[in-house]
Amino acid sequence: AGNFRLTGAYPMQFATSDILRMTIAAGGDVTFTGTITAGGDVIAYSDKKLKKNIKTLDGSKVYDMRGVSFTRLDFPGKEGSGVIAQEIQKIAPELVSTAEDGTLGVAYGNLTGYLIEAIKDLKAEVEELKKSKCDDCTK
Repeated sequence: AGNFRLTGAYPMQFATSDILRMTIAAGGDVTFTGTITAGGDVIAYSDKKLKKNIKTLDGSKVYDMRGVSFTRLDFPGKEGSGVIAQEIQKIAPELVSTAEDGTLGVAYGNLTGYLIEAIKDLKAEVEELKKSKCDDCTK
């Protein structure tokens, strides 16, 4: 009891009021239309045992990224903030994915690594400035 299983190569789709709301592809990808609210944490596996070729990110790439506010065209009147996928694709292409219809998406959670490294770069700059002596500086 409580188990629900469908097998086959076809996606499972859910709709309300004849509007497609969720698709589960045969490969396991899930696509939603609308807002996702989680009562708990949203977790992505990040265990070192699942990774290879680990390299520290270039935090300076953040300086080329642009944060924007916007009004969504696909959700009339919905205000938002974030980034533009086409711009991010030029800077950090691994953060951008393409839907079947060609629409681009950004893995916002994966921006975190770049932000961490950018903050560390800035901290190092601040520490260097604190160490430097300047006759014209006021404290």
